[in-house]
Amino acid sequence: MFFLKKSNFILFFSLLAIVATASLLFIINSSPTDTAQAGSEHNVGGWAWADATGWVSFNCTNKACRNVGWQGQFCSTDADCGGQAASCLNDCTITGKNYGVNLDLNTGIFSGYAYSANSGWVSFQETPPETTWRASCQNPGACTGACSACFNNSTGKVYGWANIINLGDNGWIKLSDDSNPLWADKGVKIASDGAFSGWAWHNNDAGSGTGWLSFNCADAGAGGCSGHDYHVQGNIIGQPQAVSVTQALDNKCSGLKVQWDVPVWGAAGFQIIRDGTQITTGAGTCKEWPLAGGVCTDLGLSPGATYQYVVRACNDASCALYSDSAPANGKTNAVCEVSFGAPASGICPNKINLTWNTPAGTVTSYHVYRCDATAQIAAYCDDNLNYAQAGGDCWDTTNTNCTDEVPLADKSHRFYYKVAGYNSAVPEEGDWSDKTGPDVACPKSPIWEEVKP
Repeated sequence: MFFLKKSNFILFFSLLAIVATASLLFIINSSPTDTAQAGSEHNVGGWAWADATGWVSFNCTNKACRNVGWQGQFCSTDADCGGQAASCLNDCTITGKNYGVNLDLNTGIFSGYAYSANSGWVSFQETPPETTWRASCQNPGACTGACSACFNNSTGKVYGWANIINLGDNGWIKLSDDSNPLWADKGVKIASDGAFSGWAWHNNDAGSGTGWLSFNCADAGAGGCSGHDYHVQGNIIGQPQAVSVTQALDNKCSGLKVQWDVPVWGAAGFQIIRDGTQITTGAGTCKEWPLAGGVCTDLGLSPGATYQYVVRACNDASCALYSDSAPANGKTNAVCEVSFGAPASGICPNKINLTWNTPAGTVTSYHVYRCDATAQIAAYCDDNLNYAQAGGDCWDTTNTNCTDEVPLADKSHRFYYKVAGYNSAVPEEGDWSDKTGPDVACPKSPIWEEVKP
């Protein structure tokens, strides 16, 4: 894998260059004056290739052999350069510049610089003059013609322009143009694994320039990857969005449900961070991998407590590369589910005595609900919508027992009950208990009767 001049592009791309030359000139009246520098985070690296000017490095951490006989070969260690010590060096060391290209997936905006030994600095943060700066390039219609380099994660396409600083007005590189039938869908793209592909184009007012810039040797027309395996690679993962934390169904006092939007660009799965620590044990599903559905439950929590969650999008199960969501808080219910104690007992003519156990959490009173199952289908009282407030002293009682007064008390009328703890300080009601029953208010005689033979 040497920095040798690649074979010419196939005839299709030669024809494409001719057609594009007439339509893609971008002439402006002022020169960029930015100094070549970049921020501390450069999440795009690798190499691109242009027949006219050679290799373009997208990150100073890219390594190549610098020793005679091996010079120009991509390398990981000195062993790849014949074993000579200090022969495999990165561009940070050679150029003395901490350069790189960065992509913010939340906005789609590129920033930073690539470097070519022949062309110099290539800026990905210049805005062509007489155009409106856009805070986000997620709308492809807003950024297909004239804007700084930007990425739309719904299409996977890169739009806009980069600039060869040394060429000033004549240095604009167009990254895609779907309006050109020969270039449509062949501009620069980014796959979900961060791999770039496709072609950019540079020409100037003199009719010369870099020409086609290849972002991946595997693209049709790039000549293949044998002997010069290259592509531009983004270590990019989107930030999980719309994270919400709510009380878990049927586990309000001890469980929370975490939800977020999926898919997330570049994410193979997700980890859940609670109060700064990844959830790896315990009840619930938040400890599982990959949580591709964008929802999990965290159980076994303390009642009435507030917890903070962060959803971490990971490139793989090791999560060597990740992106964290903004934190989201959730609070468990202060009152836990109630369970009934001794069976209910009927008192003629129309009363039913109920008892229950004190639940965990902080309870100030209890709400008792009644369902009349008379002449209803078997599962009628499984539905909470069929329950109403019980009578007697069963509503908002501070005791763990009460006496309900039912409207009908003969042995054919059967009732089911559920009870919930209530905290007036919050205020909030706990989960309803399981139902108890069927209960009859005044069973004076058995439902069955003995018949003489």
